[in-house]
Amino acid sequence: MVASEQLVEGYVAIGANRAGLVRLRDAALDGKAATRKTERLTRAPEAELTADASIDEIRGCYSIDSVEHIVTYGERGVLKHWTTVTRIRCASPTVKYFAFSGNYAADQRRGVLTVAKSGDWSIARSAESEKGALDVVVELARPVKQAETPFFDVVHRFDVRSDSTAEPHLSEFVPHFRDRTAYRVQFEPSAGPQRIWHIRSNDAAAALRDPTDEQLLSCNGHGFYHCDFREIDREFVGLAWNWR
Repeated sequence: MVASEQLVEGYVAIGANRAGLVRLRDAALDGKAATRKTERLTRAPEAELTADASIDEIRGCYSIDSVEHIVTYGERGVLKHWTTVTRIRCASPTVKYFAFSGNYAADQRRGVLTVAKSGDWSIARSAESEKGALDVVVELARPVKQAETPFFDVVHRFDVRSDSTAEPHLSEFVPHFRDRTAYRVQFEPSAGPQRIWHIRSNDAAAALRDPTDEQLLSCNGHGFYHCDFREIDREFVGLAWNWR
């Protein structure tokens, strides 16, 4: 029970210190508010979620610990496949759904992107914008229990149906702390980059600027490049290059 105003006044009338009592009462009220908040956050909200829940509600059940992008470019620099391995940390007692998005900036038509089956899940719902951006919610084959599996991996892949040369950069904005983001990029050797570099910046336009010598990666005849970024927080990270 938290002391009411009348009870405080009663103690003051018999000599108690008003300021001290008010501080104790306010601390108790703050404690009750914090307890109610904790109860809301630990009440397994995902138990009430369905596949029609909002993307924000679905993503609120987990946090992202690391991401690895595996990207393949074919002839003339056309993006062919994009696989992403996402390591998830459970933020709720049970996680049942996972959401991801994608688009091909070089060819913004409907039907350019398709989701390839690449994991132990089934598509619960998907939506495509007029510019070909896909938002996908998948249902995991088995709900993941936080008490049993604090981390788990989700793999998804986009296939691209286009003949448009990709823009010469790959990057993403990481809005919250993430331990790791990695890029593994394979170019058709005949259509590889003239030069390639890593980017890490708070500036969204970083990929469009000329690199410093420290940013450049060694070009090779095999067309494969790999770059790891660690401890990212509110930054743009990725790769950029010049086509031949």
